[in-house]
Amino acid sequence: MSGYTPDEKLRLQQLRELRRRWLKDQELSPREPVMPPRRMFPLERFWDNFLRDGAGWKNMIFKTYRFSVFTVSHVLIPLWFIHYYVKYHMATKPYAIVYTKPRIFPGRKEEGLCDSGNEEWILDFSTLFDDLDCPTLTSQSGDTILETGEVIPPMRDFPDQHH
Repeated sequence: MSGYTPDEKLRLQQLRELRRRWLKDQELSPREPVMPPRRMFPLERFWDNFLRDGAGWKNMIFKTYRFSVFTVSHVLIPLWFIHYYVKYHMATKPYAIVYTKPRIFPGRKEEGLCDSGNEEWILDFSTLFDDLDCPTLTSQSGDTILETGEVIPPMRDFPDQHH
């Protein structure tokens, strides 16, 4: 026996008809797709209405506004966060930030050596300060540890002992 039975032929014809109808339904009409109205936020609605007529000066104002928003959000706020972290978290930990003190060489005049708050920055070169018009700036308060800023008092002299 060859070929389809009448029931099978009827079933195949119905399936072909269903496929044709389904393909025809997939074609869009001129009214489709129907999209819901777009919700705009108040600021977005303002700029949309402001730029509607397409004036050049309005476009420049909008570009300036967008550049300002970008600068604040991508430059200033991250820099503020970094500054805050360094100031209140890193700077409170010992050895987190290492400061170098200015170098002082014999025979060279340095700015600010006569300030009263710079005693720990000055080495004991007796001839270095002879030509300056300020009081003697020797390190009589002791040595300073660079990492911690701790001042170590000078050692006492023991005349009866030999070092």
